[in-house]
Amino acid sequence: MESIFKKTSESLFSYLIENEFLVVSFEAESSQFIRFNNALIRQTGLVDDATIGLKYIANGRTCHGSFTISGQETVDIKRAKNEIERMRFESKEIPEDPFLVLPNNSGSSHQIKKVNSLPFNNAVDALTPAMQGMDFVGIWVNGKMFRGNANSLGQIHWFETESFCIDYSLVTPSHQMVKGCYAGNDWDQNEYEKYVDTSKNKLAIMDRKPVKVETGEYRTWFEAAAVADFLGMFSWNGISEACLRQGCSGFGRMRHEDVRLSPKFSISEDFSQGFCPKFNSNGEVSNDSLLLIREGNLENTLVSSRSAKEYDLDSNYA
Repeated sequence: MESIFKKTSESLFSYLIENEFLVVSFEAESSQFIRFNNALIRQTGLVDDATIGLKYIANGRTCHGSFTISGQETVDIKRAKNEIERMRFESKEIPEDPFLVLPNNSGSSHQIKKVNSLPFNNAVDALTPAMQGMDFVGIWVNGKMFRGNANSLGQIHWFETESFCIDYSLVTPSHQMVKGCYAGNDWDQNEYEKYVDTSKNKLAIMDRKPVKVETGEYRTWFEAAAVADFLGMFSWNGISEACLRQGCSGFGRMRHEDVRLSPKFSISEDFSQGFCPKFNSNGEVSNDSLLLIREGNLENTLVSSRSAKEYDLDSNYA
């Protein structure tokens, strides 16, 4: 994948003329998926997929494009040329970009995260024994993820990692369900089996006769999966500086009315575990960690270089 990215990027840059800039983003996967129903395999397959994203800058204007990598060099080069020509024409028809951010070369990076993964050929034998005797419905995804970014000034970043996830539900005869999601980088057979056994114990509880809960106030326990869903809302135009300024963030009152969350709640953007690349689609590299909310107080927001220019702020390369 890395050689495809580099070769395609070099071809794209060779088509540029004077005063044209190009940023190339690369996203790809090489993965396995298995779909289960009633603890039986219903569908399985392998996926190899790669996409090139383009940001073309010329005449004070910005255009975007993309194309799917076919794996055939002549086909991919033709697609690359067509996208460059399309964006070159489009740049003459659109208005100037008042908050244009030009790329630069701040240095390159190369990171490949090595893990102890579950080989594709061993997945069925490793997964299915723990499911037996249950109505187990879910999907297994396992494989490598690739990210790359390069610009026409010579900067290039590469990131590669491997991960797995089995997302499932256990169902009782009365159609009550227990949700489970076991994911990570390093496969541990014992931990997987313990996790499924924990779900089985919960399923026994769900099969009990329901108890009617009267209206009132109760202390409520949120499991990890529920907390993950809650935290996912922070991606819904959450603590982005632009969204806060434009009034489309659900956390606007924390900025404008000094509303605070629980002092027990803090959250950071954290790249130190190596689960995803530190560089963004512009090739800018973030710090390892950025504290966003400290003990319920809004400490920092996510500021892209474009927002920094628009609102006269310092960027944290969100």
